Amino acid sequence: KGDVLCRLGVTKQNALGVSWLHIGTDQPFVSISIGGYYQVWAIARDGAAFYRGSVSPQNSTGDCWYHIPPPPKQKLIQVSVGQTSVYTVDENGNLWFRQGIAPSYPQGSCWQHVSTNVRKVSVGPLDQVWIIADKVQGSHNLSCGTVCHRMGVQPREPIGSSWDYGIGGGWDHITIRANSVESSHHPILIAPDNTPVKLPNQDGTVGDNSRSGLMVNEQQQLNGSAVNC
Repeated sequence: KGDVLCRLGVTKQNALGVSWLHIGTDQPFVSISIGGYYQVWAIARDGAAFYRGSVSPQNSTGDCWYHIPPPPKQKLIQVSVGQTSVYTVDENGNLWFRQGIAPSYPQGSCWQHVSTNVRKVSVGPLDQVWIIADKVQGSHNLSCGTVCHRMGVQPREPIGSSWDYGIGGGWDHITIRANSVESSHHPILIAPDNTPVKLPNQDGTVGDNSRSGLMVNEQQQLNGSAVNC
């Protein structure tokens, strides 16, 4: 139905929590993501983005939604939030980065176009950016559903510089949300037959760390005004 629910009572000692609390919205949501510093972003059915204000350890549900218009003539369908970065994908396969996000202005200022032909995006807790793409600018003969990693991401250049092409194709979904302890841990893919597929390190060797956080599955984002809750 597109309802938003917040799980209450989640702690390190009680990862399951105790109950669900419904968070009001003025329309159904199609995507939601929680990043660093209690950032909560969502995409509504009409393609607009929303930011949840005043979320904190003392106020886990926040106070209200801030409406953030999508890029001109585009309808957003997915959002993923990292430590400081927010990326979205629109219905035409464009990947967008939210510029101007700061502690004093968490909604950001505008959308910056990053790439085309993107199906899904996942941003990790260290602002790592991975996508599922049908074709990426600068590449040739990529099959549909290719796993790609954004290279050159750093604080002074949060959108990175180029794509590193990985396994393809046929993948539909990707997540690296758990990769937060050591950035050197390389990801692991889950193949359609549920067997792990390890990606090579930059030096060509294959690691053996099973705690890394990339998983892919074939079965399967202020100029804003407050919205009453």
